[in-house]
Amino acid sequence: MPAKVRLLSEAFRSSHPPLEEESLADFVQRKFGTEVLDNLVDPFISTIFFGDPHKMGMESAFPALVQWERKEGSVLRGAIRARRSKGDAENALPVGSESNGKRSSWHVTDALPLLGSFRSGMGRLPERLAEVLGEQIRFGIGITSVAPHGDGHGGNHRWQIALSNGDQIVTEHVVLALPAYAAAEVLANSVPQLGSRLGAIEYAAVGTVSFAYDRSQVAHALDGFGFMVPRREGLHTICTFWNSSLFPRRGPEGKVVMTSFAGPTAPGEAQSETPPGKEEYARQVQAENARVLGIVGEPVDRVVWHDTRALPQYNVGHVRRVREIYEMLATLSNLYLAGNFLTGRSVGDCVQIADRVAEDLRSRVSV
Repeated sequence: MPAKVRLLSEAFRSSHPPLEEESLADFVQRKFGTEVLDNLVDPFISTIFFGDPHKMGMESAFPALVQWERKEGSVLRGAIRARRSKGDAENALPVGSESNGKRSSWHVTDALPLLGSFRSGMGRLPERLAEVLGEQIRFGIGITSVAPHGDGHGGNHRWQIALSNGDQIVTEHVVLALPAYAAAEVLANSVPQLGSRLGAIEYAAVGTVSFAYDRSQVAHALDGFGFMVPRREGLHTICTFWNSSLFPRRGPEGKVVMTSFAGPTAPGEAQSETPPGKEEYARQVQAENARVLGIVGEPVDRVVWHDTRALPQYNVGHVRRVREIYEMLATLSNLYLAGNFLTGRSVGDCVQIADRVAEDLRSRVSV
């Protein structure tokens, strides 16, 4: 009850963020207490961002919350004021006009990915892009380096791309739509300062196990989206989504499908980027789901996937690092970056980042 009262009474109290960026855990403990951090914020952040609230930076991951507290002394009062300001601005627009195509929404939820997919799965997006681009794509060829070509006379660089098959491509514009660590590798020798900034961005290791069961094997009603696990529970499982409850046609009649996201180790164990073994790892997650959901017997199907660098982490200092990256890009004409390590990790965020890069590029290219 004290934690609930402290949470609900935040609008009636005033505080001010520190001058230096604080972690999300420090912010929540300062504003709401440890119980809210452990039982509400930690599982939520682990599920959405696969992040550690003790490392995640407030200005890097949730800048709106920092601004609301700084201006209003309260996160809730700041959110209400921002909502009203946006509504007033939209109501003042002439009839038939649009507010730059932006939908009216709470700024907090704007930073969170919406739950959605394609009818045939998320793979449909890159498949469709490949269909449109056709023979313009070169498959099975790696990039070993990207470097300035020539003397950059007039402030305009040309770029030379070295391919793993020995070919060279010289082009005026380059967009690196790569993970930060991959972009760092191809720029390491040619633009080492930019490469080092990109290489310093941390990534979280994530394992995924998808299960299919006969409906009769699962005691739980599976009504909802799934469940999230507080870190202090000591499980490998971070969250489990009930695919067949969320979206239609995700499983045959009489079957249920669920997907668990898990860390490589449970809290308190020695940290390792590599699970103890594919089979053992899957069985640990399977056993945890069985206890929580009342599952009996073996799954009728199972798929295991693991990535040691799955998602970028917006830890303390990330916003400063991204600012430095953009400052360096400003001195390197015709080089662009797009990816989930910049300012947003959801599919929608990445589309917006890519759209801005495409518009900037189009404005500079003579057709």
